Amino acid sequence: MTDSNGGDGPDRDPPPSGRSGDGRAADDAAEDDSNGAGPNSGVDERSVDDEPASADGNEASGDETEVSTDETEVSTDENEGSAAEDRSDGTDGSVEPNGGGPASPDGVGEAAAADKPAPEADANAGTPVPDPSENPIGWFRRTDNEAVIVFKDVASSVGIVLVIGLVLFGVSGVWPPLVAIESGSMNPHMQKGDLVFIMEEDRLEPDAAVAGTGVVTYQQGKEAGYRTFGSYGDVIVFQPNGQSTTPIIHRAMFYVEEGENWYEKANKSNINADSCEEINACSAEHAGFVTKGDNPRTNQQYDQVDRYQIVKPEWIQGTAEVRLPWLGCIRLEFSGTASCRPLFGTAQPVSPGAIGDQPVLSSRTAVAASRP
Repeated sequence: MTDSNGGDGPDRDPPPSGRSGDGRAADDAAEDDSNGAGPNSGVDERSVDDEPASADGNEASGDETEVSTDETEVSTDENEGSAAEDRSDGTDGSVEPNGGGPASPDGVGEAAAADKPAPEADANAGTPVPDPSENPIGWFRRTDNEAVIVFKDVASSVGIVLVIGLVLFGVSGVWPPLVAIESGSMNPHMQKGDLVFIMEEDRLEPDAAVAGTGVVTYQQGKEAGYRTFGSYGDVIVFQPNGQSTTPIIHRAMFYVEEGENWYEKANKSNINADSCEEINACSAEHAGFVTKGDNPRTNQQYDQVDRYQIVKPEWIQGTAEVRLPWLGCIRLEFSGTASCRPLFGTAQPVSPGAIGDQPVLSSRTAVAASRP
């Protein structure tokens, strides 16, 4: 048999098919490893993983393949353990797109979530309502008892009204500072159902006022150009004949002195008389004002011709300053002194003073005190 090496050395069997001399060397190295080295001794994992397969289909030894497989399994187990730890920490190992830490499930990084301000906690949330015997004020403020809630609503409404009333009183100096018009004797400048704010007559005394009274009469207002509510002079609220009855709101026409024959200074179209003797309050028993309503239908004469005495300054409650349309109807309806329903077209029983379809209109404008 011919030596494959070209010499006369001893004959050797040819290597198995498909296994070169390099293959035998690898087998010998594997035997040495199995006899004395550890499972990882002398094995470079990177060289094993990175070694490309030969083009001629040569295979590594079976022992080397087993070592490589064992290394891969160990590496896989380590990766699985690391992934399990990541999942136990609440992350899935994904990386935030911006290069930050692990991403939260909704795609927002934990760093961005940490920057969001935490909502403010309600200081009273979850705090129990105190016992009324131990802390009655705290219980009253925080209880959800229905009766207490209703009481607080009513009390707050009343308090607001009282505050407004006190402010108006401070401005006007009159209590009550608001009056409701009960009749139409001041038409067209004041209507039934109006709410009128009045002020103490000498609080802001005009230059044209009668000395010591704070009231400007029609005659003086005409000379000075002083007008209120559509005509000259002040509209005053007074007690008729000084009695504690429903006040009257009419215009002050002129001022007379005690014992004066005021027939001569009066406008004769407002007097249905030919002399002072035919007038009830002429001559004047005391100094004061002659008054008249603005309604040309029902108030064609002075009040002092046949109805009232001369109005003393001390009988005057105040002068009208501001008119609030219709707001007085609430006061009139609740008091029952008058009704605004005919003004709104609401049917109403015919009063005993009605003639045919036309009710008899009052010749005086009474006012009802309206408490704020």
